[in-house]
Amino acid sequence: MGLNKDEFTKFFQSEFNGNYNECGRALGISPGQIHRVVNRNGSKAGLVFLNRLINYCQDKCLDYTLLISLDETSSCYLRRRFYEFIKSHTS
Repeated sequence: MGLNKDEFTKFFQSEFNGNYNECGRALGISPGQIHRVVNRNGSKAGLVFLNRLINYCQDKCLDYTLLISLDETSSCYLRRRFYEFIKSHTS
């Protein structure tokens, strides 16, 4: 489970013209975190990042499933935690 970095990078470029500050304001995430996720191989998006990305996409009627991948190797525990987190933070 995690962010599809290639698709997020395309989304970031098309939606925010590559502007970290604009993206950060829109998602409610620090521009530095967005920079780390986009530009570093080892940096991953956490649950808060993913939740805010989902909320933004829902508000804009965008398909967030293109940006977030849930693969077969993800543990059931992490999936359950992710869905519980999403459920508790969305109305």
